[in-house]
Amino acid sequence: MFLHIENLGTDVTDRQLRAAFAAYGTVLEAQITLDPKTSRSTGHAIVTMDDREAILAQRCIGGCHFGGSARLNVWEWRGVGCIKCKAR
Repeated sequence: MFLHIENLGTDVTDRQLRAAFAAYGTVLEAQITLDPKTSRSTGHAIVTMDDREAILAQRCIGGCHFGGSARLNVWEWRGVGCIKCKAR
């Protein structure tokens, strides 16, 4: 399952992101989205985990503060849009 993370602190690294989600299971991929012009974090990331582990991580990390950020928003992402807001 892909999890979309937003409101991530711009100082958070891929390694820190992976470690935070690894507390809930095996992280297959953790990648922070970078602005192509500046190579700086956009405050968004994608984390890939097993479905059950991802659901647990989503429930536990969603709404928490991480890396000096505002509350994290974490939801399932399927590549065509967000399940939470139905955006496409």
